[in-house]
Amino acid sequence: MQAFLKTKQRDIIGWDEITQGGLANGAVVQWWRANVGPSVVNTAISQGSYTITSPYDKVYLMDGYDKIPHRTVYDFDAVPSVVSPDNAHFVLGSEACFWTENIPNTFDLEGKMYPRLCAFSEVMWSPRSLRNWNSYLTSLGRYVTRLSNTGINYYKDPLIPANPPSTTITVMPRPAQMTVKQFGSYNTDTCNGN
Repeated sequence: MQAFLKTKQRDIIGWDEITQGGLANGAVVQWWRANVGPSVVNTAISQGSYTITSPYDKVYLMDGYDKIPHRTVYDFDAVPSVVSPDNAHFVLGSEACFWTENIPNTFDLEGKMYPRLCAFSEVMWSPRSLRNWNSYLTSLGRYVTRLSNTGINYYKDPLIPANPPSTTITVMPRPAQMTVKQFGSYNTDTCNGN
């Protein structure tokens, strides 16, 4: 399969289990099994492979807030601490995963996704040195107003300020009908309004 993909100028991405059977040259390893730990990322890097990190105990958003709290997503770092700074470039990024086969409707999907997807977006787009949980919550307080005004459901996290400082937010109308599609996607924007 990999040889065929190479003829199409494509690379193969495989779940972290592919490190167990010997990695093919150029394969990208996606770490998802939190129980094996981030050392699997170093295993892939030591074999010259790039990685994507998406451990199920940090960024699988279809799980409830009792399993993966909002703060857990915000504290996630795509580059595990076991990866040396010299090898950090081997981590291509991360993915917030959401399997929809057990999600009955859009309302439930949105409630599990938001505001954790906002937290994920911020940590993927912001250097760690610029992240601040309290500042994020203040920005998020303004952002959930946008979600509410467009009819998007979100988890009412008690940590989100009820009366954040006012700001002007342009609200786009929501499409008349939205359905959950297993292979569909949602476009999101940053929680700070940019």
